[in-house]
Amino acid sequence: MKAKTFYADSIATGSITAYYTVPNNTRSKLIYLDVQHDTGTGAKDVDIYVHDGSTNHHIAKESLNVGENATVSLSETSFIMLEAGHSIRAQASGTNPSGIQLVFTVEETPFLVSTA
Repeated sequence: MKAKTFYADSIATGSITAYYTVPNNTRSKLIYLDVQHDTGTGAKDVDIYVHDGSTNHHIAKESLNVGENATVSLSETSFIMLEAGHSIRAQASGTNPSGIQLVFTVEETPFLVSTA
């Protein structure tokens, strides 16, 4: 199992954008997810999704003022399992996304299929 932490700066507005896609022959556990609003003015909404290859599944929505962050509660007993090809996507509200960041950690595990 290999843990990877990702930092996405300037979450896109106007369209849902992928920030991580599970590699082929791999499963990933989403174990940490945090969103923050560090510059700009006013509140911004941030929507986070898991895309399963055909559908965006909404997993979190946070409304943050400048200087605020929100951690989505995930732990050893509460995680989201992602299959190969699934992705983590996000979208921020407003016209200037430069102040919205997304930080998340996944644990990747090779998915081996036995033919025996």
